Amino acid sequence: MSEDVHNDELAADAPAPPPEPVVPPTVVPRWIQLVGLPLGLLAIYAILKAAGVIVLIFVTAAVTALILTPVGTRAADLVVWWPEGYYAEEDAAVRETIAAFEQDSGKTVEVVFYSDQELLDRIAAGLEGGQLPDFVFGFWRPNYIQRWALEDRLVDLTDTIGHFSDLFDPKQLDRAVLLNASTGHKALYGLPLGQISNYVHVWKSLLEQAGFSLDDIPKEWEPFWSFWCDEVQPAVRTGLGREDIWGIGRPMSVANDTTFQFFQFVYAYDADYVTRDGKLVIDDPEIRRRLVKAVDSYTAIYRKGCTPPDSVTGTIEATIRRSSPRLSS
Repeated sequence: MSEDVHNDELAADAPAPPPEPVVPPTVVPRWIQLVGLPLGLLAIYAILKAAGVIVLIFVTAAVTALILTPVGTRAADLVVWWPEGYYAEEDAAVRETIAAFEQDSGKTVEVVFYSDQELLDRIAAGLEGGQLPDFVFGFWRPNYIQRWALEDRLVDLTDTIGHFSDLFDPKQLDRAVLLNASTGHKALYGLPLGQISNYVHVWKSLLEQAGFSLDDIPKEWEPFWSFWCDEVQPAVRTGLGREDIWGIGRPMSVANDTTFQFFQFVYAYDADYVTRDGKLVIDDPEIRRRLVKAVDSYTAIYRKGCTPPDSVTGTIEATIRRSSPRLSS
C-alpha cells in the first residue's frame, strides 16, 4: 500500500540535503489524464496553428520537446504516434480530439497507438534514419529530451512560442531550457503540458488490522520504508492468517514505472548523477556512494520479500491488477 509519495514530511535521511529542493514527479490518475490529454492537444493545436510548423512533440514527466522532421509521401496530411491507453476511453478521447482537429483544419490525420516501450523503440529507430511521424506524445522521463537537445536534434522554440510563453509557469518553462552541445548554448526545447508526481496510498483497514494507525507511520525516509516491511507486513499476515499480502508495492522491472519510483530514492539520497546543465558526475566518489546507497535501499524492498514476486515483470498498475493486496503502494 505504499506508493512513492509527494509528501514534504517524508524527509530524506541523506548524508546532506540537496542544494535545491527537488519536487518529486506526480502520478496523475487516469481519469484526470482522460480530461487532460484532449485539453493538452487543443493547446498544442492552437500553438501549432499560430506557428505554422511541423513538429514532433514529446511529453515527459513535466516537459514537452519538439523536433522538426522531414515529411515523406503518406496517405494522411499528418501522422501521429500515441501511447496506447490502459483503458479504451483514453484512446477514444484522443481520436475524438483528432477528429475535431481534422474538422477545424481540413487536414487528415493518421493516428497509430503503440505501447510505451514500442513507441520509444520506434522513435529511436526513426532518429537513426528511419521514418518519423509528425507528432508524438508520450509520458517519459526528461532524460530522453535532455539527450536529444544535447545532440542538437531538437528545435529552439523560443520564437515559435512567442507570447504563448505567458501561459506557462516560469519555473516549469525553465525546466525545458536545455543545453545544446553543438551550439554551446541553452535554448527552449519543450513545453510543460503536464506534471506528474509520486505519492503514497495506504490501505487503512489493513493497517488497522495489523494493530497500527496512520499516526504510527514514521516521517523519516528509511524508517518509513522499514515500517511497512519489518513491522506491518508480518503483523497483518499474522492477523489475517495469509502469506500473500505484502507491505509495499514497488516495481522492479525494466518498465518506466521502476524509473519513476527509483528516482525518488535517488533524490532522497541526493544522488542525481547528472547536473542541471547536463554534466555527468557519476565518477564523483561521493555521488557514487550515495547512488549505491539509493540502489541498495530500493532493491532491499524486493530482497527482503516485502513487494510481490511479480514486481520484477511488470508495472505498478499491472502488479496491482495481478497480485494480492499490499499494504502500501
